[in-house]
Amino acid sequence: MLIKEKVIHNGAKGFTLVELMVVIAVVVAIATIAGFSFNTMVARTRADQKANNVFGLILSSRAKAMGQTRTFVVEIYTDRVTVLRELTPGAGYDPITGLNTANFEQINEYEFTPLVLTDFQINNTSSTTSPPHTIIFISNGQAIVDGLYPQDVGSVDIELSNQNSEYHIVLYPYTGRLIIR
Repeated sequence: MLIKEKVIHNGAKGFTLVELMVVIAVVVAIATIAGFSFNTMVARTRADQKANNVFGLILSSRAKAMGQTRTFVVEIYTDRVTVLRELTPGAGYDPITGLNTANFEQINEYEFTPLVLTDFQINNTSSTTSPPHTIIFISNGQAIVDGLYPQDVGSVDIELSNQNSEYHIVLYPYTGRLIIR
């Protein structure tokens, strides 16, 4: 014998409380996942921007050295880059005596935190020199790196990183070629 239940609706239409709670739980879960993804994306974008700005400063220093026939010095610290310009062309750098720092002025300083300088490799060997590392761009576009002449240096790998990102700015001092990866 089958018992038929009669459901009385009283004309009410809508969702039950359980259905609403399930929908709200799903929306909250999706919003939480999206929030974490968005924060990661924002942090990654900021790090990309910082690395590209450091690359741009180094590249523009080389271009200015060639265009203005002046020596430009890029100093790379663990958390910032400083750019110095020679005041009097030809008086700031001598191959024998080195830099005459009195003939330079600072024209730019850029902090690249949250990135930090994690490695500075010359010819695939980590540099033993402590920061700041110096890149001296001379008027022909070549670079003297940490006192080593262009013909003695195959490549320089400047590694900037944080917990989410790693960037390599590679300089070929003899040709002046510069890439970021």
